[in-house]
Amino acid sequence: TALMHGGGIEGQVFGDRLSSLTHAQVALVLAGATEGFEPDDLTGLLHRAPEETRARLVRETVALSVRRPEPHGDMWPRIIRALGGED
Repeated sequence: TALMHGGGIEGQVFGDRLSSLTHAQVALVLAGATEGFEPDDLTGLLHRAPEETRARLVRETVALSVRRPEPHGDMWPRIIRALGGED
């Protein structure tokens, strides 16, 4: 998906690994492919990202979780918590 490719660009071009991994995980949730990734992997990248990036990712993920709660709605709160937000 476009979101997955955008995440790759964030990581490779801009060095923003947190945004890259978050968008890759979100793309997988939207595609219904939640096997093989762990939202807690995001926590290891939090210290490298500015607070504004973390806050933006939480806002984006919350917005998507409201718009597209199914089929894997249980993954949204896990991603949000891993980013340091509250679900």
